[in-house]
Amino acid sequence: VWVCAHANNQWALGDDIPDDPKQSGFTRAMDVASGRTITILDKDGKVFTRIWCIYELFLTLVGSKQKKANDKSKEGLWAVYTAHKHTYNNQSGNEEEREAVGIISGGATLDKGVSSRITAREESFPYELIKKSLRIKVEEAEASKNDDRIHILNSIVGNTGDQINAD
Repeated sequence: VWVCAHANNQWALGDDIPDDPKQSGFTRAMDVASGRTITILDKDGKVFTRIWCIYELFLTLVGSKQKKANDKSKEGLWAVYTAHKHTYNNQSGNEEEREAVGIISGGATLDKGVSSRITAREESFPYELIKKSLRIKVEEAEASKNDDRIHILNSIVGNTGDQINAD
């Protein structure tokens, strides 16, 4: 599972970010994670406005599928968690107080593929964050360095080589 904060040296990211983000250590590390990504959201869903975070989603949800078009593997799974106090009604009929809630594409292992379990576990996820995820505007995403933004946008549309720098 890919967790950016643990996979990259956050204080020396420039040491391993070439013009083409597909050639970066960032992308190679995500390949090792086999397209399985966990995103931790703040209450404002800030990650949906950041180009590197959107690139992670692209690699997870699109890039891994392109690589494994005919494969039924677990690649391309996205888990999203956020801090959100709520009461969960477990399968035994007991209530549990929880501090976080997540949505996992395909459900969690403990759900055993049962839709009622998935629904019970995920129903407390804040709807406002779901709406923000559906309103992602890739072309408006921000980056600390504008060159990174241009390179990532070009990479997402399939540009490589000299085209990676096109405005």
